[in-house]
Amino acid sequence: QARAPTRAEAAALYRPEDRALVEAAWARMQATAAVQEYVFRPTRAAGELRLFRSRGRAQRYAAGRTVRLLGITMDVTEVHAAVERLRSAQERLQLVGETGGIGSWEEDLITGEMRWDPVVFSLFGLSGPQAPTRAAMLERVHPDDRQHLEQAHQRRQQATHAVVAEFRVQRT
Repeated sequence: QARAPTRAEAAALYRPEDRALVEAAWARMQATAAVQEYVFRPTRAAGELRLFRSRGRAQRYAAGRTVRLLGITMDVTEVHAAVERLRSAQERLQLVGETGGIGSWEEDLITGEMRWDPVVFSLFGLSGPQAPTRAAMLERVHPDDRQHLEQAHQRRQQATHAVVAEFRVQRT
């Protein structure tokens, strides 16, 4: 069984610019009963950059004296990369929506809760960020189109495919 590194040996495994962050987390673990979480980059083979997340806490005697630090470390490199790709894709989608006047919305058919992105608020002539409601939306729909839109809503509740509805909006 391999020997665990000493604290000094472990600190040498972290990139120099992350060592102070890790040391501060270890100090907080010893000083408090709270779980500490931190992200750091280990030193790895030439050029390989990984991202690790650690969570740890102190184990204490009943008298409060810290006897050991316990924790977990996991490689979150791929998760972090996926989150970054998602953030980038959302930025591109937002740009497309803003430049093309295309908004996205969703409605929970059980609760009736609606969510609109900023472009949909703009399309309806609203400033946001108030929670959209069906009633507020219908007030903005041209009176001649309201029944058609309500019929589309009814079809959407039963449909297993996309339901398309065109309608006019009156901005005030």
